[in-house]
Amino acid sequence: MLWDCVTGARAWASTPMKDGIIRAIVLLTAPPLLAFCAATALRLKPAFAHPRLAGIATGWVLTAALMTLLTNTGPWIDPIAYTRAFTDCFVVGCLLLFATGFWPPLRWVAVIGGGEMVLVWALCLIKLR
Repeated sequence: MLWDCVTGARAWASTPMKDGIIRAIVLLTAPPLLAFCAATALRLKPAFAHPRLAGIATGWVLTAALMTLLTNTGPWIDPIAYTRAFTDCFVVGCLLLFATGFWPPLRWVAVIGGGEMVLVWALCLIKLR
């Protein structure tokens, strides 16, 4: 879905303006979500080492694995539907981050998410040429 938004391989709306708005929403919201998932993945090792947190960590890994296996016939039909599909992954990730005593500094989430957004926008601009 993200690749389709970047490359323009799929039209998401009936008019170019609506399609552009939907693409912009996806390209502005997906990179911070990916940065959050990366921050959560970095906290898995300490979580698995703690007996009380191993269940939460296992739940997050299984949910994240499920999200990577879903295809465009699943929650990716609508380009903004990933926000609904990743809700469980986000909530369990928040529990994991707070329980391990780690919350990534907002500047790092902003830097990683901002860097991803720049790369995605660059790909879109290259594709438009």
